[in-house]
Amino acid sequence: MTTPRKWYLATWPPLAWAETLIKGVGQVIGIIALVGAFSGAGFAAPGGVRLAQTIVMGILALGLTVGIADRIQYREIISMLFILTNNLAHWGIVLALLAGNDRYLLPFAAIFLVGDLVKVVFIRVHRFTVGELPQKVIYGLVSVYVVGYALVLGLELFK
Repeated sequence: MTTPRKWYLATWPPLAWAETLIKGVGQVIGIIALVGAFSGAGFAAPGGVRLAQTIVMGILALGLTVGIADRIQYREIISMLFILTNNLAHWGIVLALLAGNDRYLLPFAAIFLVGDLVKVVFIRVHRFTVGELPQKVIYGLVSVYVVGYALVLGLELFK
């Protein structure tokens, strides 16, 4: 039987903190959207482009929810706190869209797109990996989010 790894604070380089700060701004927007989602008349599925954007955001939020298990296993305090607020923010955008409020969607997606582009640079510069995962897997996971946010922004052209 092995002793469980204790929770710890990692030393993060400046690029990681830049990503965190950028996405932190996006998280504030998402949490504001979450609070606002519950002050309206209720929830309903949007149509057209907004439905497609809601589905994309829902998939991204679901991925982050699954990521909580990874952070529990990794046991790094900052990344655990970050994924929890990241989840609140992403689900806040989904719920805001279902409540008919789309004003937070574009700034949120744009900020998170920039944050994930910074993350790609961070991964490259610092050869970042998580546990035993190959760096290609990390690039792949981040790329899903880059494509997702870019898709949300691109779909706006078809409104």
